Amino acid sequence: MALAINREKQLKQWKREWKLDLVRKTNPDFLDLSNEF
Repeated sequence: MALAINREKQLKQWKREWKLDLVRKTNPDFLDLSNEF
């Protein structure tokens, strides 16, 4: 859990474009992944 919290804090400091690039790499179609959790 601590690892996830640290990652979230790290991502919050990223620029918006960097975050979008990360999403595009892992989910290029912007599919709703909430059903997987």
